[in-house]
Amino acid sequence: MRLSDLRMLSDRAYTPALANTPIWTQDLSLLSNYKLKAVHDLIRTRADRATADKAVRGVLQAVKRAEFFGEIDPSLNLWFDFHGPLTVQDFNEHMDHLDDLHQRMFLFGLANDMALTDVIALNWTQARRLMRMRDLHPICREILETQVRNVRSDFVFWQYLDEFAPAPIYDADERIQRTIHCPWSDYRRRYATMTNRPF
Repeated sequence: MRLSDLRMLSDRAYTPALANTPIWTQDLSLLSNYKLKAVHDLIRTRADRATADKAVRGVLQAVKRAEFFGEIDPSLNLWFDFHGPLTVQDFNEHMDHLDDLHQRMFLFGLANDMALTDVIALNWTQARRLMRMRDLHPICREILETQVRNVRSDFVFWQYLDEFAPAPIYDADERIQRTIHCPWSDYRRRYATMTNRPF
């Protein structure tokens, strides 16, 4: 099967730009992340970045759909970094824009490679289980050991709401993603690439 055979890619605004690249007529099994990057760069030079982004997103969606329906075997495991590499300077700027509690959640999620929703919902029963793990990252251990506990809430990360009722920080994922300007899953991957190792 070729890329041009995928129905999702026909009659799109970016189709002509994509059809003028070498991968259009190649067998899908030859498609790789490096080729996606090359195609993105090629379309960006010939057209613009928005068209290149749409074309690569279209390819990723079409390939995922084909994998889901068993049209492609084995899975190609494709992904594309639309945000570019994360730098230490970017990371420090993101940390500076967060208050102390959000910084702790941010670091805890990165060090543990956790979804933000799991960090928000983390309770002390789960935290005690994590603390028993020998390979728990030292930063996570320090955060848990120094985190202020509230006797009226079992959540590790909490804040006071009206009438001093402690509650989880439900908007933390939204706040953090607004600060980092990309989805959390992308940021975790970019962070892992930057450090080339777990936190």
